[in-house]
Amino acid sequence: LMLPKESVTTAAYASALARAARSPVLREHDAALAEECGRRAAFAWHWLEKEAAIPDEANHSQDTNDIVWHYGKDYGSRDERGSAALELYALTGEPKYLAAVHTFYRPEAKTWGIIAMPDYHGVSTRTCALWELSKEPLPPLGDDLHRRCLVAFREGVDGMLQHTGTTPYNLDLNGNSKNWHTHGWFFPVDASF
Repeated sequence: LMLPKESVTTAAYASALARAARSPVLREHDAALAEECGRRAAFAWHWLEKEAAIPDEANHSQDTNDIVWHYGKDYGSRDERGSAALELYALTGEPKYLAAVHTFYRPEAKTWGIIAMPDYHGVSTRTCALWELSKEPLPPLGDDLHRRCLVAFREGVDGMLQHTGTTPYNLDLNGNSKNWHTHGWFFPVDASF
């Protein structure tokens, strides 16, 4: 199946590749692949900067690339772009990525009324909140953003814990997570956590 490029999947791709590129596990076992992941993440971000329209404040896409898959058209790509920018900033320390984090990522934002920990916004919140615990050196994040992430992380985790006693698996299975087939915690492969 071939689909044209669009902003949501391109940003998600950039986020995943940048995260893989900075993984100490991948770098230990395949340094060349980690480097390639970093190059491809930066290339995907470059496409987003040059070709994809930025979603408006309400996160509605004005991007003609987002016509194939309804998610990007209906929901925009702020979460995925914020995650990509955060992961690329962690990987490279380049100020342009930190500026993009401030543009696209808002720790207080809620998806479907919750801090949805398993989606891109939640992964960004966890990464940002646990920034100082990384065993890998990371560039400075800024106290205000870090504080806001810690507050959002606590709210997200508390929200997940409220659901744990109501399911047979003792995992977070709120209605939105069930509908999107995501549940439980995000288990990173990064040895930092």
